[in-house]
Formats: sequence, C-alpha cells, structure tokens
Amino acid sequence: MKKFIPFLVLFITLSSANMAFGQRASGIGFELGVRAAFGPSVLYESNIEDSDNHSFNSIKMGYSFGLAFSTGFDQNNYLIFETMYATGTQDYSFNGYTNLIEGTNTIDWNTLDLYLLYRRSYSGAYFEVGPKMSFVNNVEQSLSGNDAVNLEFFPNVEDHYVDNFMSAVFGFGGYIAGSRAYSLGLGIRLEYALQNFTTDSGKDQGYPLPYDPSYDPGNLRNINVYGTLELKIPIGRIAQIRCGERGFIFGGG
Repeated sequence: MKKFIPFLVLFITLSSANMAFGQRASGIGFELGVRAAFGPSVLYESNIEDSDNHSFNSIKMGYSFGLAFSTGFDQNNYLIFETMYATGTQDYSFNGYTNLIEGTNTIDWNTLDLYLLYRRSYSGAYFEVGPKMSFVNNVEQSLSGNDAVNLEFFPNVEDHYVDNFMSAVFGFGGYIAGSRAYSLGLGIRLEYALQNFTTDSGKDQGYPLPYDPSYDPGNLRNINVYGTLELKIPIGRIAQIRCGERGFIFGGG
C-alpha cells in the first residue's frame, strides 16, 4: 500500500485544484460512457524462463469492457471512475520430463476491475494515470496431455491465486469524433500489477508450475497493453444559473 501513497496525494491535490477550476462559469461536467479494450495480456515471471522444462513464448490477447463515469472540472482536467470486466489467458510451453509428456500449461482468468484515473486533455489528445483494483472472479488451469498432473495439482486452483491485486495504469490517446452530444476516443493503456498473482502459499507450493522441480517461484505479475475505444455522452453539469446561484443543467448544452 505504500506504493499508492503518491497516487492518493496526487488525486487529493488534483481534486482540490480542480474544484477551484470548477467554479468557472463552464461548471463541473459529468459524462457517462462505455469502454472496450483489447490487447496483449500476460502473467509474467522471469524465473519461468530459467526453468529446465518450461518456456515463456506465447502471448495471448485479453479483452475488457464496461462503464465509465467521468467528472470534468474544466475542459482539460477530469477524474474518471470505471468498472470493467476483463479476461485473459496465459500459456507456458512444457518440454516434458520423466513420465510427463510435453504440452501446454494454460491459465484462464477473469476479473472485475475498478479504475480511478486522472485524465489531462489538451487539443483533442489526453494522457491518464492512476490505480486499478482487480477482483479475481475465476481461475482455471490445466496441463495438456497430462491428466495425472491435472488431477493432482489443478482440480481447484483458486486457493493458490489471489482474490484481488492492485495495478498501476498509464494511458494516452485522442478524440477522433465528437459534438455536444457525444465524444468518441481511441487510446493505448498500459497496466502493470504491483502485487503477485499467486498467494504466499501458492508461491511456496511452486505455482504456476507446481509439478516442475527445476522451477524457483518468483513474482508472477499481470501485465496488460490494451488498445481502447470509448464512447461518452454528457449527462449534465453544475453551473451558475442565476446571479449567485448554481444548479444542475442536464445534457451537453
């Protein structure tokens, strides 16, 4: 959690500053949107490459989709909350040894992701930064062609992988179309987990490769590089409606 103190300080500082911006006549605006993301998603751990029997040579595509709610304090500064459903698959190639045949160790997982991002927009482009909390809904694992391994190690692996983990997020992009009624944007989002995907007991038992005696477990981290598409519509803003009075104005007018 110490790693997130700078994030908290950043958001408190920006929120305080932006509240001052919000006192302008343009008011504080609110937008609701949908977002979809697609791109490479991996569970990476450098010691897997050092294993005598496994190699990390496959990168699968993951995807996520969900809703976004943003608060704009002026035309350039936004605070964004998102809730997304995400899924990923990781394959490790297994060379086989003794009575085990070569195959593929596959991990499938899905998460509910909550984002809190600061976005700075200027001249149609933007960058964003902030934390993400992922709640792991399900994890399944198998080693192809080796039923005995699957029965011994992978009948139920959820105790060996965490229930949630935090990630750092950085993104950038731009708006490709829009009007007072909507905005459409494309971007790139980089996500790096700050906590292990395995539990302490799972790591101690050698997951994600518990059957490989040559594997020395390290820090298994989720890394995503997503291309993103977002569509947002204004739902209203708080602005000055009469001298000395403020009210809520619906829509993007």
